[in-house]
Amino acid sequence: MDRAVRAAIGAATAAGLLAALASCAAVEPFDRRYTWRPTGINEANLATMAANPADLAHGHADAPADGQLAAMAVERLRLGHVKPLTGSNEGGGAGAPAGG
Repeated sequence: MDRAVRAAIGAATAAGLLAALASCAAVEPFDRRYTWRPTGINEANLATMAANPADLAHGHADAPADGQLAAMAVERLRLGHVKPLTGSNEGGGAGAPAGG
C-alpha cells in the first residue's frame, strides 16, 4: 500500500475511535434521569444501626470525669505499679494472648 492510503486508513480509524469514545458519556448510567437514585439511603442505614437515632441529630454530654483519678492512673503506669483490673480472671479470654 502506498503511504497516502495508509495515512487515510489511520486517520479514519482514529476518527472512528474518537467518535465511539465520545458517545460513552451519553450512556453513563448514573446520569440517566429515569433510573433510581439512592437519595437518603446512607442516612437511613446509619439511623437503623445507631442505638439511639436521635444521637445522630444532636449529641449528649458525657458524665462528669474525675481528672485526679485519671492522673493517678497515668502516674502508676509510668512508675510500673499498675493495678489489676477488678473482676478479671486469670483464665484469659478471647482477647488474651496465647501462652507458651
